[in-house]
Amino acid sequence: MPPAPVFRAPARPPRPALRARIPRLRHPASRARPPRTLDAMTEKTHDNESWKERGVMLRVFVYVFATHAFAGFVWLLFYVGQNAQK
Repeated sequence: MPPAPVFRAPARPPRPALRARIPRLRHPASRARPPRTLDAMTEKTHDNESWKERGVMLRVFVYVFATHAFAGFVWLLFYVGQNAQK
């Protein structure tokens, strides 16, 4: 019985740098766009910032409420323990 053939992959050329392999996705007409106005930039940023601000305020409210609820529970435990019949 003849020996099984050995498969050898062909030698690959060295890989170029990663930056050279990534194609640029800029359209030739991208420079023809008018510049963005300050109002357009401000509105978009304002919407984004107000959304983040609401999230922060909600988080602060929840944390403060949870902290006070826990403190009230601990205070209640001390009160009940102090007035318990011994």
